[in-house]
Amino acid sequence: MLPKIDPTATAAWKKLATHHTEMQRVHMKRLFAEDPERFTKFSVRFDDILVDYSKNRVTVETLSLLQNLAGACGLKDAIGKLFAGEPINETENRAVLHTALRNRANTPVYADGRDVMPDVHAVLAKMKGFSEQVRSGAWRGTPARRLRTSSTSASAARISGRSWSRSVCGPTQRKACACISSQMSTALTSPKF
Repeated sequence: MLPKIDPTATAAWKKLATHHTEMQRVHMKRLFAEDPERFTKFSVRFDDILVDYSKNRVTVETLSLLQNLAGACGLKDAIGKLFAGEPINETENRAVLHTALRNRANTPVYADGRDVMPDVHAVLAKMKGFSEQVRSGAWRGTPARRLRTSSTSASAARISGRSWSRSVCGPTQRKACACISSQMSTALTSPKF
């Protein structure tokens, strides 16, 4: 589990709060006038995604103070534990494996000393099969009608209801498909898959 650290009780937080108060009096015009390279310094690109934070009251000092706060809270260690598959989910006393769901490189992701990717692929295949059945009309609701509306309930962010609904309905179908979360749970554990 992760250590219980209240960020607001750290010295790093207090320094950041003081800096925040000082920065409230600073105007963006001044920041850009003082540093013509501001956009380059305070933006980053990931392929075709641009994250531009140059138009925020952020300075090199701000970033340093934020890094100090992250260090005081043990963020780097926590990220390492997340990627190592250590049990950091206190509620369920298990690993938080969001990384496994996004692992398209098919590299092993370990939790409790075993690779969980075969299980992840099996569930993703069941989800795909279920969504294909809903889209084709093979999966019927009650009373044996094609599903036309969608109602999802995402549990602990494991399934993003909106994106899951879009994947079930497909790009060409405008009417939403009905997939109540309990039906999905039943479908994923059903022996007919």
